[in-house]
Amino acid sequence: MQVDDFDFDLPESLIALRPAQPRDTARLLHIPANSDPSDGFGDRVMRDLPDLLRAGDALVVNVT
Repeated sequence: MQVDDFDFDLPESLIALRPAQPRDTARLLHIPANSDPSDGFGDRVMRDLPDLLRAGDALVVNVT
C-alpha cells in the first residue's frame, strides 16, 4: 500500500469551520454491520445515534 493511495481532492467548501447548530444536526455516516454491501452507507444526523446503537456495538470517535 502506498501513501498516495490516500490522496483525494477535498474542496474547502466541504470543510466544517465551526460546529453545526444545533449540535444534534451534525452529519453522521452510518455503516451497518452485516448488511448487504449493495445497501451502501447511510447519511444520518447525530440525533439518530441512540436509535442506531445496540448492546455490544463499538463507537469510534475522532476528536481531531
